[in-house]
Amino acid sequence: MKLADLQDEIDQTQVRVTHEQAELRQLARYLYGQPASPILALFSAGSPSEALNHYADLRAAAERAAATRSARDRDLSRLQNERTTLEEDRQRADAARSTLANRYQQLLLSLGVSSAIQVLILDTFAAYGPAGQAWALRVADCESHYNPNAVNSASGASGLFQFLPSSWASTPQGRQGLSVFDPAANAQGAAWYYGATGRTGGPWSCK
Repeated sequence: MKLADLQDEIDQTQVRVTHEQAELRQLARYLYGQPASPILALFSAGSPSEALNHYADLRAAAERAAATRSARDRDLSRLQNERTTLEEDRQRADAARSTLANRYQQLLLSLGVSSAIQVLILDTFAAYGPAGQAWALRVADCESHYNPNAVNSASGASGLFQFLPSSWASTPQGRQGLSVFDPAANAQGAAWYYGATGRTGGPWSCK
């Protein structure tokens, strides 16, 4: 349950209790003609039997009011405890995410990774393990220096992994009409080539 949902439930419980209290007040006014006190209600009775009935009604109303208050207190206490637990869980989750993010950054730095493009390449080649990731980083650095907009004016090779137009057109990404200058699509095309050529490095001269 989200904290917002929990707060809504708390608010609804408070509204329900307020409504029930109003109903009890209306019941008391109806039964006793709005007496100033239970004592006056008893004295206004026409007979001892009627007085006893009034007293029983008053007692039943009081017991119902007490039960309502008790139920309200239990509900609010439970909801407050749940909200506290959710807040503590969220704080622990935030701390865990922060710790993991810091460890991930330290790992990237230990691998010499310092840019979002390098992270993209690592993620794209994750299925090929450390060897495939290392190959991809070397080739992208050699081919374009991690520049997704690089163009070789002599050959027409373009993008992060410097695909020739004909090579790009043969990739699944090229056939889908994705841009060779899209770094994610370019890296995916390189990963496809890497796998399709038996992890030999395919058509790249950089290895």
